[in-house]
Amino acid sequence: MRVAAKFDPSFIPPGGATERGRSGELCVTPCVVDLPVGKYRLFLSATEAVDAASGDTDDLIVGEGMQVYRRAPGRYKTPSPIDALGPAAVLAVSLAALTIGGALLARHDSRAPGAGLVIGGGVGGVLGCLWAYNASRATQQDGATTVWQINP
Repeated sequence: MRVAAKFDPSFIPPGGATERGRSGELCVTPCVVDLPVGKYRLFLSATEAVDAASGDTDDLIVGEGMQVYRRAPGRYKTPSPIDALGPAAVLAVSLAALTIGGALLARHDSRAPGAGLVIGGGVGGVLGCLWAYNASRATQQDGATTVWQINP
């Protein structure tokens, strides 16, 4: 991943100097970077063209001494139109069952099959709507950070 940083000038550690931190592209992982003390927002983005739109951000407070920073980046998945094909098929079958069941209920000699189709179509419609809602939602998984101090 490519790592870029933006220094937060509003953060001055107690007893710390007001020197400017680094901003801009830092490196491509895995890497070692020497940063001045301060607070940074890190921007991690994929190096491959396939995942160019994906990325992650994290806040890091750099103190005195050597620190090791390790990040498992998060993921964000936008739903595709193909995810909606299953729910659409269930809703279409449910609508057909409701329509045919309603027509059979209108006839006096076919009430039991008509009631079965109406109930089945109603249940299928509710379940299809729930499935369609779930398939249309994006999924997000937050990243995880581990930072530890190495004393010289």
